Amino acid sequence: MMRGVVRYLRRNPSLALGTVLLAALALFVVIGGMLVDIEDARPLSAPTLRAPSWEYPFGTDRQGRDLLAVLLDRESYAYTTLWDSLALNQRRFLRGLASEGNEMRPFSAAFARKYGLGAASNSQRAAEAQARPRRNLSVGVNVRPDVVASGGYGTVVCVTATRNEAGSLDPV
Repeated sequence: MMRGVVRYLRRNPSLALGTVLLAALALFVVIGGMLVDIEDARPLSAPTLRAPSWEYPFGTDRQGRDLLAVLLDRESYAYTTLWDSLALNQRRFLRGLASEGNEMRPFSAAFARKYGLGAASNSQRAAEAQARPRRNLSVGVNVRPDVVASGGYGTVVCVTATRNEAGSLDPV
């Protein structure tokens, strides 16, 4: 099984590079979350305008935030949002792929039964949906125009939707 995966990745170098980069980002978030206090991403939690140092590897900003903690906080939010945007069968399929050993057969009826995917064709649909690019639309809405008018920063809310087969928008 492992030889087949390696052979497939050799035939698709862009997939291999994307997988390596995604894994590196995930490791950065996991390991960084263990080493850096995410609470330092809040304003006034660190000294202001510090240059990069051993204590603050990316420095701090005018609001007194550790920039490494801010980066880690935003990356973990991105992974959580990505996971929440997946359909239930896609999540089950990915959990199954992560749990299985070398003898994994993701399109078998036994795999589908074990991970609650229903018919084996649901596994195939979940895998195809993962590979299919999604067309997202993001809309920014300023919630507090009074803060922006006074020279401050307003709160921004992002609404994400995808186009379905009929062309209309479905919220994610």
